[in-house]
Amino acid sequence: MFLDSNPLGPHWGETPRRACKSCRRPILEHHRVEEIQFPEHASSADMSGSYHAECAKPFSSIAHAMNMLSRFNF
Repeated sequence: MFLDSNPLGPHWGETPRRACKSCRRPILEHHRVEEIQFPEHASSADMSGSYHAECAKPFSSIAHAMNMLSRFNF
């Protein structure tokens, strides 16, 4: 019998869970979540997404700084 052993994969019609971009653990309904958006043109754009509130603190400050710097044309 085939069993899906992926902890983030959907089981028997369940909706897939999101994973924290930092710790890679699932984000459950009762967790506080922060959405972080990095600049689109930067190489760090793939870091944009959902983070646990605790995991998001360092990434939030980095994203804020990068967004502020991207406003200027260097």
